[in-house]
Amino acid sequence: MVTVPRPLQEQLGEAATESLVGMFEQLEASWDQQHETQKERLFELLEERFLRHVAESEGRLRVEIAESEGRLRVEIAESEARLRVEIAESENRLRGEIHAEFSRQQEQIVVLGKEIGLVRSDLSAQLGAVHADVNKQIAGVHKQIADVHKQIAGQTKWILTVLGGAAVLFPIIQRLMAALVP
Repeated sequence: MVTVPRPLQEQLGEAATESLVGMFEQLEASWDQQHETQKERLFELLEERFLRHVAESEGRLRVEIAESEGRLRVEIAESEARLRVEIAESENRLRGEIHAEFSRQQEQIVVLGKEIGLVRSDLSAQLGAVHADVNKQIAGVHKQIADVHKQIAGQTKWILTVLGGAAVLFPIIQRLMAALVP
């Protein structure tokens, strides 16, 4: 509300005073409109920047996750391949040892008939221990695979948490900006 001082009203007259008040009211309305337009544009720019930042962050996260998954798959495949080679080598060594021992035992079977039973039980115990070791190694690999899956699940939960947080925070930030920017 524009108030014109009484001496100025008397000097200008009623029509000029009303025109002057009307001019100030138009200026004020024009400034309000410009201010509102600038505020809307500022919110649009902030929203665009925020959305661009979220999209860029999401893209980087997706790339990092894909790279991590790729590396983990390669590491798992390499570990499995090494384990298979080690198992095959162990089995071949055991087969060679068993075959050599069996050949020696056959040559001495007439003389050492009673000792063959002891040697066989001894070999069975060794074979059981080797199989137990192999089973432990396989269980270790399965545990590593499970750990990798847990890590991937944890990263996925983290990403979803971040995206959920961003979705919750965006309206709050928008309201704060509306409250802060008149």
